[in-house]
Amino acid sequence: MKQTLINNRAFWALLPKEVGANLVFAQLVAKGDAVQQAYFFGEYSKPILSYIITKGMLKSYRDGDERDIMGEYYEFVTEPTDSKGKPEWYQLRSYKGLRGEKLQSWLQRNGSQWFAARQMRDNGGFTGGRRSAEERKKMRPRSLDDMFANLQNRLFEECDYDAEEQYRHQHLKLREAVESLPLRERDVLCVMVAEDMSWQQEWEALDCYMTIKYTEQTLDREGKKRVQDALANLKRHAVRELRKLIKN
Repeated sequence: MKQTLINNRAFWALLPKEVGANLVFAQLVAKGDAVQQAYFFGEYSKPILSYIITKGMLKSYRDGDERDIMGEYYEFVTEPTDSKGKPEWYQLRSYKGLRGEKLQSWLQRNGSQWFAARQMRDNGGFTGGRRSAEERKKMRPRSLDDMFANLQNRLFEECDYDAEEQYRHQHLKLREAVESLPLRERDVLCVMVAEDMSWQQEWEALDCYMTIKYTEQTLDREGKKRVQDALANLKRHAVRELRKLIKN
């Protein structure tokens, strides 16, 4: 029993370092390994849940707050269920470790989006501009490291796992290019490329750059199209400016 515990701890210590260990861990949890599930929903998920609370739900976090959303978190990780009511563990089974992304980062990103969408739905959709400037700022990208993995997936061809030197070169060049962009272009890329938001969430997060202001008003079809066109123009300009820097 003691040796098994030592082996498990050695395995868990690999999770922040090796994608392969993350893939195995996700499979074991999804297959019902009781020890791995206990660790997953315990110590392992605590930083994921604190991230979801602060970034997805835009709330302050105190130690222990994660218990309040554990039931919803379980639903997020395990849904959907099959015809017999058995969890399919979509979030774990769909994790591929692309671009070296670890499982924790994958669940933080997807979880914050899932909880944000649920919160918006529970609040009746649009917040109607009721968020403070600080809350809107929090809706923008998490950290540069978080956004690079997603930007690379969308702007570059996927490279083989053995092409590590090519990956490092691309990562460095992309990082330098993003850091050279004006703040507006960085914000637009983070919200519209690195994140997966609805156009309403994009509009709210980028309100300070929009000529059509985010308000309580109900938009007709033409109004929605104007907003979506304006957002598309922001995105095209930001991507164009980024590509210029990458090519230089």
